[in-house]
Amino acid sequence: GSTKLPCGSVESRRTALLATALVLRRCWRLSKPSRREVFIWPLLMCGPPARAEVTLADVSKGIMGGDRDVYYPSWFLGEWEATTELVSVEFPQGEQMADKDALRQSQLLGTKQAVEQYPQKYIEYDGKIIADRGYNMRNYVRGSGGGPRALESVEWDPKSPNLSSVTLKRNGLSIKTETRIKKRTVGVPEGRDDLFNSSEVFLQEVSGSSEGDKITPIRCVNKFKKKDSEILVIQRLEIFPRYDGNNPETLNLEKPSVIYKYKGVLRRDLPLRASVEKK
Repeated sequence: GSTKLPCGSVESRRTALLATALVLRRCWRLSKPSRREVFIWPLLMCGPPARAEVTLADVSKGIMGGDRDVYYPSWFLGEWEATTELVSVEFPQGEQMADKDALRQSQLLGTKQAVEQYPQKYIEYDGKIIADRGYNMRNYVRGSGGGPRALESVEWDPKSPNLSSVTLKRNGLSIKTETRIKKRTVGVPEGRDDLFNSSEVFLQEVSGSSEGDKITPIRCVNKFKKKDSEILVIQRLEIFPRYDGNNPETLNLEKPSVIYKYKGVLRRDLPLRASVEKK
């Protein structure tokens, strides 16, 4: 991912965003103590809709379909300054099914608080262009009001791209948000080398909070367009009903409880060719 995209609760949205790099920033919400929760990742809808009822064990099986990571076109390589704006918040199951933070987010539409800026980086690894999710997560957290004091650690390894975690300090507690990507798809419209679409489905688990552990299914969809020296992005972040031990052991992936929509642009920060040494 690259610029920021939507999520259900503030935490789910932020964590999901972090996970997807561009989208990454939105997802960080699940664990961050500010207006947006940490969605850490994660972007076309990914495949056909999942069946209405899926057990947690089913969803937690190994990644299905797609490559080991999202492999971006060569024009993504380098460092960027991302500017994203939350332009829509929808409640497909009604506002009563949405998190209070999502309702607050809907009040920010059209204000300065709906716009965020943060650095992003895409690197070459094993001959492919990938998002530096660790770098992107750190900068999203710091640029979204969390500051260096709120961020305790970010864990991500390009050799294991489907797993990442962010630990934040919140009311004296260390809140860890772990993201596990379960499915991804990418697409390039025929004859259009200036367009790129990606989608990732993942589970975000928040642990360490006074409210107990939380597991949230998220789908993040990104549509990119290269325009001169910039990259334009439209992002859709779907947050599904949260799973916890008090509910039946099923996950309803048919209809999200909240849909965040973002628009953004990536502008060149430093024309630096970033790479990761293969060990």
